[in-house]
Amino acid sequence: GDTFVSGSGGTDTIEIIAGEDVELSWIVFGDVNSMIVTPGVQTTTSSFANYVKTVTVNPTETTTYVLNVNGPAGDTNRSITINVLVPPTITITSSAGLSIVTGNCTTISWVVQGDGNSVAWTQGSITNTNIDSSETVCPNDTTTYCAVASGPGGVSPETCITITVYQLPTATITVPAVVDYNDNFTIDYETQYANISIEI
Repeated sequence: GDTFVSGSGGTDTIEIIAGEDVELSWIVFGDVNSMIVTPGVQTTTSSFANYVKTVTVNPTETTTYVLNVNGPAGDTNRSITINVLVPPTITITSSAGLSIVTGNCTTISWVVQGDGNSVAWTQGSITNTNIDSSETVCPNDTTTYCAVASGPGGVSPETCITITVYQLPTATITVPAVVDYNDNFTIDYETQYANISIEI
């Protein structure tokens, strides 16, 4: 990875993705009474063995590490800020639940968590790329909508929602126009989407 050095007392900033390790290294020289590295890196010490050291830290949130050295001539401070970026995730919901009847609509809403700043739709007819938004859809058939969020924290896993569209049942029936008394005849019928019952 890159090496970042805090120079003349200013604060330098680097970015990492949550879960990544960072090595902090320091060299302290001159007349030193004690030194400390906060938060929680190096307790106050006057041991020369700790004046040249490398430690690994794994910050879970943005953290500024400060090296403070005290000597007969005064104090010296150096700091470095580790900006911890959270990988984005996206949550997708439907106002009508996961099913509608053909001809009806539902509002698909999405929210991005973490460090994401745009949305890309990988499946379905939505083109809105805002990170927290919604769009009304009226699919004629069962449709799956999938999206990924991206930004400084990386790219999210693809998230999908499927809206099942139930079709209205249809039926046609064919019978002879005229039938002689006591003659048998045939009734022909055809249905579509009638998956619960048919009654003639």
